[in-house]
Amino acid sequence: MDELLTSSIHFHDNAKRNIVYVSKPEEAFASLLEDEKDAGILQALMLNARTHVSRKASVDDFYFTSAIEYPFKTEPFMSSRYSNGSYPIWYGSLEIETTVYETVHHSLKFLKATEGAMNESEIIRKRSIFDVQCSAILINLSGLENKYPDIISDDYSVTQTIGSTVRASGMAGIMSPSARHKKGTNLNIFIPDVLDKPDRLGVLTYRILPKENCVQVYGNNIKMSIPFE
Repeated sequence: MDELLTSSIHFHDNAKRNIVYVSKPEEAFASLLEDEKDAGILQALMLNARTHVSRKASVDDFYFTSAIEYPFKTEPFMSSRYSNGSYPIWYGSLEIETTVYETVHHSLKFLKATEGAMNESEIIRKRSIFDVQCSAILINLSGLENKYPDIISDDYSVTQTIGSTVRASGMAGIMSPSARHKKGTNLNIFIPDVLDKPDRLGVLTYRILPKENCVQVYGNNIKMSIPFE
């Protein structure tokens, strides 16, 4: 495994973050607003609240929490490809399409484990897409999947060992090949401080069609149909 950890990359670019749909802060309170004056009061209250938050003034706290902080503050942490569940990790991708393939896989896995869910004729899910700036030195595993197929295997034992080793060394994260999208690249981040400036790009709609064995995804200039078993 030591050979896998010898290559690093200084990454300074945006990564795509695909999460369960979140609305804009003002949209979240829309049903409570009775007139235009209420909207002004709400904005003033939000600005006042932000003065008590230790964070850059340019950052939207609502989006920062949703797109960056959430996986680091939600316990218990989930077991995943590069985390054994004992520590948090943030997943992003270099391409929107890669986030779609990754999230479709995990959404279907969850639905198949939910009794009766796949008996529906149609299941609609909405997700938000963010650009998140990342600046960090990362262990680079991209392009190694043919030589080391364990890094894209459905058995996470090897990748969880890699994740634990990299995190314990103090490194910020890992750049890795996507197991769900050929030629796709993921970022696996252990330290939230290397992430900043979340920008919501738009909303994707997932139309899951169990009887047709496919997922249709559209929105934000994306139109995809992904078959499943």
